Amino acid sequence: RVADLEQENALLKDEKERLNNQILCHPKDEFPQNSDKENLMKKELEEERSRYQNLVKEYSRLEQRYDNLRDEMTIIKQTPGHRRNPSNQSSLESDSNYPSISTSEVGDTEDALQQVEEIGLEKAAMDMTVFLKLQKRVRELEQERKKLQVQLEKKEQQDGKKIPAEQPSSDLDLDQDADLAYNSLKRQELESENKKLKNELNELRKAVADQASEHSAAHGTPDSYCLLLNQLKLAHEELEVRKEEVLILRTQIVSTDRRRLAGKGSEPSINARTSWPNSEKHVDREDAIEAYHGVCQTNSKTEDWGYLNEDGELGLAYQGLKQVARSNACLSSCVCSVLSACVYA
Repeated sequence: RVADLEQENALLKDEKERLNNQILCHPKDEFPQNSDKENLMKKELEEERSRYQNLVKEYSRLEQRYDNLRDEMTIIKQTPGHRRNPSNQSSLESDSNYPSISTSEVGDTEDALQQVEEIGLEKAAMDMTVFLKLQKRVRELEQERKKLQVQLEKKEQQDGKKIPAEQPSSDLDLDQDADLAYNSLKRQELESENKKLKNELNELRKAVADQASEHSAAHGTPDSYCLLLNQLKLAHEELEVRKEEVLILRTQIVSTDRRRLAGKGSEPSINARTSWPNSEKHVDREDAIEAYHGVCQTNSKTEDWGYLNEDGELGLAYQGLKQVARSNACLSSCVCSVLSACVYA
Protein backbone atom coordinates (compact mmCIF):
# COMPACT_ATOMS: atom_id res chain seq x y z
CA ARG A 1 0.00 0.00 0.00
CA VAL A 2 2.77 2.46 0.83
CA ALA A 3 4.61 1.50 -2.33
CA ASP A 4 1.52 2.28 -4.40
CA LEU A 5 1.20 5.65 -2.79
CA GLU A 6 4.85 6.48 -3.36
CA GLN A 7 4.55 5.43 -7.01
CA GLU A 8 1.41 7.55 -7.46
CA ASN A 9 3.16 10.46 -5.77
CA ALA A 10 6.11 10.17 -8.14
CA LEU A 11 3.77 10.14 -11.13
CA LEU A 12 2.03 13.24 -9.85
CA LYS A 13 5.33 15.02 -9.37
CA ASP A 14 6.40 14.16 -12.93
CA GLU A 15 3.11 15.44 -14.31
CA LYS A 16 3.45 18.59 -12.23
CA GLU A 17 6.92 19.29 -13.57
CA ARG A 18 5.76 18.63 -17.10
CA LEU A 19 2.88 21.02 -16.74
CA ASN A 20 5.13 23.65 -15.18
CA ASN A 21 7.54 23.31 -18.06
CA GLN A 22 4.70 23.66 -20.54
CA ILE A 23 3.44 26.74 -18.73
CA LEU A 24 6.88 28.30 -18.72
CA CYS A 25 7.56 27.53 -22.38
CA HIS A 26 4.15 28.48 -23.79
CA PRO A 27 4.16 32.29 -22.97
CA LYS A 28 7.62 32.67 -24.46
CA ASP A 29 6.24 31.56 -27.81
CA GLU A 30 3.04 33.67 -27.66
CA PHE A 31 4.65 37.05 -26.70
CA PRO A 32 6.25 37.69 -30.14
CA GLN A 33 3.03 36.71 -31.87
CA ASN A 34 0.98 39.11 -29.74
CA SER A 35 3.44 41.97 -30.29
CA ASP A 36 3.35 41.42 -34.05
CA LYS A 37 -0.44 41.46 -34.07
CA GLU A 38 -0.49 44.60 -31.95
CA ASN A 39 1.91 46.42 -34.27
CA LEU A 40 -0.10 45.36 -37.28
CA MET A 41 -3.31 46.60 -35.70
CA LYS A 42 -1.68 49.92 -34.80
CA LYS A 43 -0.46 50.33 -38.34
CA GLU A 44 -3.92 49.62 -39.71
CA LEU A 45 -5.39 52.10 -37.25
CA GLU A 46 -3.01 54.83 -38.38
CA GLU A 47 -3.83 54.12 -41.99
CA GLU A 48 -7.54 54.32 -41.24
CA ARG A 49 -7.03 57.62 -39.42
CA SER A 50 -5.05 59.12 -42.29
CA ARG A 51 -7.66 57.87 -44.76
CA TYR A 52 -10.40 59.43 -42.62
CA GLN A 53 -8.55 62.75 -42.47
CA ASN A 54 -8.15 62.75 -46.23
CA LEU A 55 -11.83 62.03 -46.67
CA VAL A 56 -12.74 64.88 -44.31
CA LYS A 57 -10.51 67.28 -46.23
CA GLU A 58 -11.94 66.15 -49.54
CA TYR A 59 -15.46 66.55 -48.22
CA SER A 60 -14.79 70.09 -46.97
CA ARG A 61 -13.16 71.00 -50.29
CA LEU A 62 -16.09 69.63 -52.26
CA GLU A 63 -18.56 71.37 -49.98
CA GLN A 64 -16.75 74.69 -50.46
CA ARG A 65 -16.70 74.16 -54.22
CA TYR A 66 -20.42 73.42 -54.17
CA ASP A 67 -21.14 76.60 -52.17
CA ASN A 68 -19.08 78.69 -54.59
CA LEU A 69 -20.83 77.27 -57.62
CA ARG A 70 -24.24 77.76 -56.02
CA ASP A 71 -23.41 81.41 -55.23
CA GLU A 72 -22.24 81.98 -58.80
CA MET A 73 -25.43 80.44 -60.16
CA THR A 74 -27.61 82.62 -57.93
CA ILE A 75 -25.69 85.76 -58.96
CA ILE A 76 -26.05 84.93 -62.65
CA LYS A 77 -29.70 84.06 -62.12
CA GLN A 78 -30.52 87.31 -60.28
CA THR A 79 -28.54 89.61 -62.58
CA PRO A 80 -30.87 91.29 -65.13
CA GLY A 81 -29.74 91.22 -68.72
CA HIS A 82 -30.04 89.50 -72.04
CA ARG A 83 -29.73 85.72 -71.96
CA ARG A 84 -28.25 83.82 -74.87
CA ASN A 85 -30.78 82.01 -77.01
CA PRO A 86 -30.17 79.51 -79.85
CA SER A 87 -30.26 82.30 -82.47
CA ASN A 88 -27.11 83.99 -81.18
CA GLN A 89 -25.21 80.93 -79.97
CA SER A 90 -23.46 80.50 -83.30
CA SER A 91 -20.92 83.22 -82.50
CA LEU A 92 -19.91 81.58 -79.23
CA GLU A 93 -17.20 79.40 -80.74
CA SER A 94 -15.57 82.36 -82.49
CA ASP A 95 -15.66 84.50 -79.33
CA SER A 96 -14.30 81.88 -76.95
CA ASN A 97 -10.89 80.21 -76.82
CA TYR A 98 -12.42 76.73 -76.84
CA PRO A 99 -13.82 76.05 -80.34
CA SER A 100 -14.10 72.29 -79.75
CA ILE A 101 -17.03 72.74 -77.34
CA SER A 102 -20.44 72.42 -78.89
CA THR A 103 -22.72 75.43 -78.63
CA SER A 104 -25.75 73.23 -78.04
CA GLU A 105 -24.46 72.51 -74.54
CA VAL A 106 -24.85 76.13 -73.54
CA GLY A 107 -28.17 76.87 -71.86
CA ASP A 108 -29.61 79.24 -69.34
CA THR A 109 -28.73 79.36 -65.66
CA GLU A 110 -31.43 76.87 -64.58
CA ASP A 111 -30.06 74.25 -66.98
CA ALA A 112 -26.55 74.88 -65.71
CA LEU A 113 -27.69 74.41 -62.12
CA GLN A 114 -29.40 71.16 -63.07
CA GLN A 115 -26.22 70.00 -64.79
CA VAL A 116 -24.27 70.73 -61.62
CA GLU A 117 -26.63 68.52 -59.62
CA GLU A 118 -26.61 65.69 -62.19
CA ILE A 119 -22.95 65.57 -63.21
CA GLY A 120 -21.40 66.19 -59.80
CA LEU A 121 -19.29 68.82 -58.17
CA GLU A 122 -15.91 67.86 -59.64
CA LYS A 123 -17.15 67.62 -63.22
CA ALA A 124 -19.32 70.70 -62.89
CA ALA A 125 -16.35 72.72 -61.68
CA MET A 126 -14.44 71.78 -64.80
CA ASP A 127 -17.37 72.15 -67.16
CA MET A 128 -16.71 74.63 -69.95
CA THR A 129 -20.31 75.79 -70.24
CA VAL A 130 -20.11 77.50 -66.86
CA PHE A 131 -16.83 79.06 -67.85
CA LEU A 132 -18.28 80.38 -71.10
CA LYS A 133 -21.26 81.90 -69.32
CA LEU A 134 -19.01 83.59 -66.81
CA GLN A 135 -16.82 84.83 -69.64
CA LYS A 136 -19.87 86.33 -71.37
CA ARG A 137 -20.94 88.01 -68.14
CA VAL A 138 -17.44 89.43 -67.70
CA ARG A 139 -17.61 90.96 -71.19
CA GLU A 140 -20.94 92.60 -70.40
CA LEU A 141 -19.63 94.02 -67.14
CA GLU A 142 -16.55 95.32 -68.92
CA GLN A 143 -18.69 97.15 -71.47
CA GLU A 144 -20.83 98.67 -68.71
CA ARG A 145 -17.69 99.78 -66.89
CA LYS A 146 -16.38 101.51 -70.03
CA LYS A 147 -19.69 103.33 -70.52
CA LEU A 148 -19.72 104.51 -66.92
CA GLN A 149 -16.10 105.64 -67.23
CA VAL A 150 -16.95 107.74 -70.30
CA GLN A 151 -19.92 109.32 -68.52
CA LEU A 152 -17.78 110.08 -65.48
CA GLU A 153 -15.10 111.76 -67.62
CA LYS A 154 -17.74 113.92 -69.35
CA LYS A 155 -19.20 114.91 -65.97
CA GLU A 156 -15.75 115.82 -64.64
CA GLN A 157 -15.05 117.97 -67.71
CA GLN A 158 -18.32 119.85 -67.26
CA ASP A 159 -17.62 120.41 -63.56
CA GLY A 160 -14.09 121.59 -64.39
CA LYS A 161 -15.49 124.22 -66.77
CA LYS A 162 -17.93 125.49 -64.14
CA ILE A 163 -15.44 125.72 -61.28
CA PRO A 164 -13.09 128.45 -62.75
CA ALA A 165 -16.07 130.74 -63.44
CA GLU A 166 -17.35 130.43 -59.87
CA GLN A 167 -13.94 130.58 -58.19
CA PRO A 168 -13.45 134.43 -58.05
CA SER A 169 -16.85 135.05 -56.47
CA SER A 170 -16.29 132.23 -54.00
CA ASP A 171 -12.86 133.69 -53.09
CA LEU A 172 -14.42 137.10 -52.45
CA ASP A 173 -17.13 135.53 -50.32
CA LEU A 174 -14.54 133.63 -48.33
CA ASP A 175 -12.49 136.79 -47.75
CA GLN A 176 -15.57 138.70 -46.62
CA ASP A 177 -16.60 135.89 -44.30
CA ALA A 178 -13.09 135.74 -42.84
CA ASP A 179 -13.07 139.51 -42.25
CA LEU A 180 -16.48 139.40 -40.61
CA ALA A 181 -15.44 136.52 -38.38
CA TYR A 182 -12.23 138.31 -37.38
CA ASN A 183 -14.08 141.55 -36.64
CA SER A 184 -16.71 139.76 -34.57
CA LEU A 185 -14.06 137.96 -32.53
CA LYS A 186 -12.14 141.17 -32.01
CA ARG A 187 -15.29 142.98 -30.92
CA GLN A 188 -16.14 140.21 -28.46
CA GLU A 189 -12.64 140.35 -26.97
CA LEU A 190 -12.82 144.13 -26.59
CA GLU A 191 -16.28 143.95 -25.03
CA SER A 192 -15.15 141.33 -22.52
CA GLU A 193 -12.04 143.35 -21.65
CA ASN A 194 -14.11 146.55 -21.28
CA LYS A 195 -16.57 144.75 -19.02
CA LYS A 196 -13.73 143.41 -16.89
CA LEU A 197 -12.19 146.87 -16.51
CA LYS A 198 -15.56 148.35 -15.58
CA ASN A 199 -16.06 145.73 -12.90
CA GLU A 200 -12.61 146.41 -11.44
CA LEU A 201 -13.28 150.17 -11.48
CA ASN A 202 -16.61 149.70 -9.71
CA GLU A 203 -14.97 147.53 -7.06
CA LEU A 204 -12.27 150.17 -6.46
CA ARG A 205 -14.89 152.91 -6.25
CA LYS A 206 -16.94 150.92 -3.80
CA ALA A 207 -13.92 150.23 -1.58
CA VAL A 208 -12.81 153.87 -1.59
CA ALA A 209 -16.40 155.03 -0.97
CA ASP A 210 -16.68 152.75 2.05
CA GLN A 211 -13.36 154.01 3.35
CA ALA A 212 -14.41 157.63 2.78
CA SER A 213 -17.77 157.10 4.50
CA GLU A 214 -16.02 155.61 7.51
CA HIS A 215 -13.60 158.53 7.57
CA SER A 216 -16.41 161.10 7.29
CA ALA A 217 -18.44 159.32 9.98
CA ALA A 218 -15.42 159.40 12.27
CA HIS A 219 -14.74 163.14 11.72
CA GLY A 220 -18.36 164.16 11.28
CA THR A 221 -17.69 166.10 8.06
CA PRO A 222 -18.47 165.06 4.48
CA ASP A 223 -15.44 163.89 2.56
CA SER A 224 -14.38 165.55 -0.69
CA TYR A 225 -14.14 162.17 -2.37
CA CYS A 226 -17.88 161.59 -1.98
CA LEU A 227 -18.56 164.90 -3.70
CA LEU A 228 -16.18 164.03 -6.52
CA LEU A 229 -17.75 160.60 -6.84
CA ASN A 230 -21.24 162.08 -7.13
CA GLN A 231 -20.03 164.56 -9.76
CA LEU A 232 -18.35 161.74 -11.67
CA LYS A 233 -21.56 159.71 -11.58
CA LEU A 234 -23.56 162.64 -12.93
CA ALA A 235 -20.94 163.21 -15.64
CA HIS A 236 -21.17 159.55 -16.67
CA GLU A 237 -24.93 159.74 -16.90
CA GLU A 238 -24.69 162.86 -19.06
CA LEU A 239 -22.06 161.15 -21.20
CA GLU A 240 -24.37 158.18 -21.79
CA VAL A 241 -27.16 160.55 -22.85
CA ARG A 242 -24.81 162.33 -25.27
CA LYS A 243 -23.68 158.99 -26.70
CA GLU A 244 -27.27 158.02 -27.41
CA GLU A 245 -27.86 161.36 -29.14
CA VAL A 246 -24.72 160.94 -31.25
CA LEU A 247 -25.80 157.42 -32.26
CA ILE A 248 -29.22 158.70 -33.30
CA LEU A 249 -27.63 161.47 -35.39
CA ARG A 250 -25.22 159.01 -37.00
CA THR A 251 -28.04 156.68 -37.98
CA GLN A 252 -29.92 159.61 -39.52
CA ILE A 253 -26.82 160.66 -41.48
CA VAL A 254 -26.17 157.11 -42.72
CA SER A 255 -29.79 156.61 -43.78
CA THR A 256 -29.77 159.95 -45.62
CA ASP A 257 -26.52 159.04 -47.36
CA ARG A 258 -27.93 155.68 -48.43
CA ARG A 259 -31.05 157.30 -49.84
CA ARG A 260 -28.88 159.75 -51.76
CA LEU A 261 -26.75 156.93 -53.19
CA ALA A 262 -29.87 154.95 -54.06
CA GLY A 263 -31.24 157.98 -55.91
CA LYS A 264 -28.03 158.24 -57.91
CA GLY A 265 -28.03 154.50 -58.65
CA SER A 266 -31.58 154.60 -59.99
CA GLU A 267 -30.71 157.25 -62.59
CA PRO A 268 -32.77 156.56 -65.71
CA SER A 269 -31.11 156.29 -69.09
CA ILE A 270 -31.25 159.55 -71.06
CA ASN A 271 -30.36 157.81 -74.29
CA ALA A 272 -33.80 156.23 -74.37
CA ARG A 273 -36.71 157.87 -76.13
CA THR A 274 -37.80 160.84 -73.97
CA SER A 275 -41.53 161.47 -73.62
CA TRP A 276 -43.89 163.04 -71.13
CA PRO A 277 -46.54 160.80 -69.59
CA ASN A 278 -49.36 163.30 -70.12
CA SER A 279 -48.37 164.45 -73.57
CA GLU A 280 -47.60 162.98 -76.95
CA LYS A 281 -45.34 165.86 -77.93
CA HIS A 282 -41.71 165.10 -78.72
CA VAL A 283 -39.14 166.62 -76.29
CA ASP A 284 -35.66 167.59 -77.37
CA ARG A 285 -32.83 165.42 -75.95
CA GLU A 286 -30.68 168.40 -74.80
CA ASP A 287 -33.62 170.00 -72.98
CA ALA A 288 -34.35 166.73 -71.19
CA ILE A 289 -30.71 166.36 -70.10
CA GLU A 290 -30.61 169.94 -68.78
CA ALA A 291 -33.85 169.44 -66.83
CA TYR A 292 -32.60 166.19 -65.37
CA HIS A 293 -29.32 167.77 -64.15
CA GLY A 294 -31.28 170.60 -62.56
CA VAL A 295 -33.41 168.12 -60.63
CA CYS A 296 -30.29 166.20 -59.52
CA GLN A 297 -28.63 169.41 -58.25
CA THR A 298 -31.75 170.33 -56.32
CA ASN A 299 -31.92 166.88 -54.71
CA SER A 300 -28.21 166.90 -53.82
CA LYS A 301 -28.59 170.36 -52.28
CA THR A 302 -31.53 169.31 -50.14
CA GLU A 303 -29.82 166.09 -49.05
CA ASP A 304 -26.38 167.59 -48.40
CA TRP A 305 -24.92 167.22 -44.89
CA GLY A 306 -24.34 170.94 -44.65
CA TYR A 307 -27.99 171.55 -45.46
CA LEU A 308 -28.90 168.93 -42.84
CA ASN A 309 -26.68 170.73 -40.32
CA GLU A 310 -28.25 174.09 -41.11
CA ASP A 311 -29.46 174.68 -37.54
CA GLY A 312 -26.12 173.55 -36.04
CA GLU A 313 -27.40 170.40 -34.33
CA LEU A 314 -24.34 168.34 -35.18
CA GLY A 315 -21.93 171.04 -34.05
CA LEU A 316 -23.73 171.55 -30.77
CA ALA A 317 -23.84 167.82 -30.10
CA TYR A 318 -20.14 167.47 -30.90
CA GLN A 319 -19.15 170.38 -28.65
CA GLY A 320 -21.28 169.06 -25.80
CA LEU A 321 -19.74 165.63 -26.15
CA LYS A 322 -16.23 167.14 -26.03
CA GLN A 323 -17.06 169.13 -22.90
CA VAL A 324 -18.49 166.08 -21.16
CA ALA A 325 -15.41 164.06 -22.08
CA ARG A 326 -13.11 166.77 -20.71
CA SER A 327 -15.05 167.03 -17.47
CA ASN A 328 -14.99 163.26 -17.18
CA ALA A 329 -11.22 163.24 -17.64
CA CYS A 330 -10.79 165.96 -15.00
CA LEU A 331 -12.96 164.11 -12.53
CA SER A 332 -11.09 160.89 -13.20
CA SER A 333 -7.75 162.61 -12.50
CA CYS A 334 -9.16 164.06 -9.29
CA VAL A 335 -10.42 160.65 -8.20
CA CYS A 336 -7.04 159.11 -8.95
CA SER A 337 -5.28 161.75 -6.87
CA VAL A 338 -7.70 161.18 -3.99
CA LEU A 339 -7.20 157.44 -4.25
CA SER A 340 -3.43 157.81 -4.18
CA ALA A 341 -3.68 160.11 -1.17
CA CYS A 342 -5.89 157.62 0.63
CA VAL A 343 -3.51 154.79 -0.17
CA TYR A 344 -0.49 156.72 1.10
CA ALA A 345 -2.41 157.72 4.23
